[in-house]
Amino acid sequence: MKAKSILLKLMLIPIMLLGLVGITQNSTSSHIEKEIAYNAPEVDITMRDISNFLLPKKEHYPFSDEFIEKYQQKSGGYIDNAKKAGLIVDKRLHEPNQKWHFFESWLYPTIEEGMSWEESAQSRVYTKLLCPELLLWIYEACEVSPAKVRDAKLVAEAGKSAGTAVTSIASQMRKVVSWNDLTPAIYRFMSEDDTLYKVSSVYSPEYRIIDLLRHEYYFNDTVTFNVEVLNKDKTIDKVLVNGNRIFFNGESYSFMMPKSDAIIEVILKDKIKATSVTLTPSNLELKVGEESKILTALVEPSSTSDVPSFTVIEGKDNITLDIEDNIAHVNPVKEGTATVEVRYNETVSATANIVVLPKDPINNENTSSKYNIKYDLGTRTTAKRLETSEDIFNAFIEETDNELLTNISDFDYIYGGGNGGSNENKWYSGNMLKIGTTSYNGYLTFNFTQEINKVIIQGYTHHSSCDIRIGDITSSYWINEEEDNLTKVVDLESMNVASLETVGGNNTSSVEVNIEPTTSIKLSTITKKPLYITSITFIYE
Repeated sequence: MKAKSILLKLMLIPIMLLGLVGITQNSTSSHIEKEIAYNAPEVDITMRDISNFLLPKKEHYPFSDEFIEKYQQKSGGYIDNAKKAGLIVDKRLHEPNQKWHFFESWLYPTIEEGMSWEESAQSRVYTKLLCPELLLWIYEACEVSPAKVRDAKLVAEAGKSAGTAVTSIASQMRKVVSWNDLTPAIYRFMSEDDTLYKVSSVYSPEYRIIDLLRHEYYFNDTVTFNVEVLNKDKTIDKVLVNGNRIFFNGESYSFMMPKSDAIIEVILKDKIKATSVTLTPSNLELKVGEESKILTALVEPSSTSDVPSFTVIEGKDNITLDIEDNIAHVNPVKEGTATVEVRYNETVSATANIVVLPKDPINNENTSSKYNIKYDLGTRTTAKRLETSEDIFNAFIEETDNELLTNISDFDYIYGGGNGGSNENKWYSGNMLKIGTTSYNGYLTFNFTQEINKVIIQGYTHHSSCDIRIGDITSSYWINEEEDNLTKVVDLESMNVASLETVGGNNTSSVEVNIEPTTSIKLSTITKKPLYITSITFIYE
């Protein structure tokens, strides 16, 4: 950041000298000089740069709010993320707001998954983001001409009304608002001097800020801290920095230092203690190899601020738990019994008894089931993200009659059909499933009527560096990334890469994977390179 500031200052020197020579010129000339100064530098705007620029911006702007009232995204993406976070989803209130969408739903998770802060903002933000309401908010935050933002909104509304794919809508919006329309305000922001800014907090006898390393920071520094609540009858409602909410990441609160002093404010709320809880069902039976079953904590009052803590207090070798709020997913590991406890406070807890039964007897005769993918893209020229396991399961059409596959129990980032390339090399096709994207890994979990120990995958890869992990769903790798012999990483370099020619000529290729015998497997991409499946065969031999 400092290097860029120095470069911008050096580039401003000759223009400043010209201004001194022509000091009697009118204000119009001065304005032109400033515009040249801000636009002249050929400095790449990184994800860090645009993040710092957008961080102090408002949550709402008029054109993006007007669009949301009519055409807010109905489900998936940031809408689903907002619901999971317990946020308001109401287009009349223009919520969730697009600033939250950009930072909390997209940017920070994408950084955690491997995107670099130094990547090009032009590529990742201007070109690759597709949500119309988010793009409109970015245009307005970047101080693009209101007339151009209005025209981009009209283009987006026309596309939504006609049912046009968001990729096409975003492309049309880019024809109205260019990248150069966004950069002047960002360059002005980047060219300001580096200064030490102060971090302070609103005083309260009910809490104190701890773990703050110092009280002065440079712009762009990461500031981390924690909050110690001193009033035992209170708990944290929200934490604000200069009026903007920030979130706890599991270890601390953090924010990027703005180009101003930062004031931390903690809003507390009264604790509502839990008075009673039951675990339902109180007795649960599972079989080894069976998919997980759910225990639900029913707490009174439901508005309690106490946080549930689930623990396996007996039989830790027989089950594992996946916790989601007041729900525990119980995974059977081996035959035996276990006891699960949920505790809300020192006096409120409940237990459930778990019995893990042995696997059903397996028919060990050689068995094979081949499933071809059948998916109709219709007139679409982009793959369609599939929202339910039923939609995915229905795409598997069995060529044999053994019916090994019973269901798809879990999945993420799965698309019907596939597409790729650009311009004259653009291709799209139905009758395939796209697993993952170039930003997110995708996965499928298959369940079978009996054990399998071999999988044959047929189709294409997005890139020769596509790798997958495949194996038993009970593997410790899927739970805590501990390696065992129940999964394996498979290099798909030998498979054909999807292109206009290979897909057009139906030139599929396949890979065979031997696995430990199991009745449930998970198949996941691991290198953020999609896998296109046209058929898959499950075998026991």
